[in-house]
Amino acid sequence: MPPADRRNERLEAPIKAAADLRTHRHDLVAAISSGTMQMADLLGADDPRTAQVKVLIFAEAVPGVGKVASRRLLSGIGIADGTRWGELADPVARRIVAAVEQARETRAQEPQQNQQTQQNQQTQQTATAGGASPADGT
Repeated sequence: MPPADRRNERLEAPIKAAADLRTHRHDLVAAISSGTMQMADLLGADDPRTAQVKVLIFAEAVPGVGKVASRRLLSGIGIADGTRWGELADPVARRIVAAVEQARETRAQEPQQNQQTQQNQQTQQTATAGGASPADGT
C-alpha cells in the first residue's frame, strides 16, 4: 500500500470525529437558539461531544442575551472565553446557567420598561405644555 493511502486512512477517523463534533455543536446551539432546549438541560450531560463545546458558544446562543452580554457575564463570573463545558465543576455550571437565565429575563423585560418610560415622558410633556402653543401668544 502506498504511503499516501496509509496517511489518508489515518486521517479518516479524526476528520469524521471533527465533523461529528461540528454537527453535534450546531444541533445544540440551534436547539438553544430556538428555545426548544435551555442551558439547564446541559447540566449533567455526559456526552463527551457536549463537554468539548465552549461555554461562550452556549451563552451566546440563548435568545435575548447576545454576544456582548454573554462575554461580560462570563467574565464577571471569572470564566475565560475559551473554557469548555466539560471543564466546569457542577456548582460553577449551575451558577452560569442561573446568570444567563437571569440576563435573558432582564433583557426580555427591557422593551416593556422602555415603552412605559416613553409613554410617561409623553404624558409629562403633554401636561407641562398645557395645550397652549407659543405661537398663540397666550
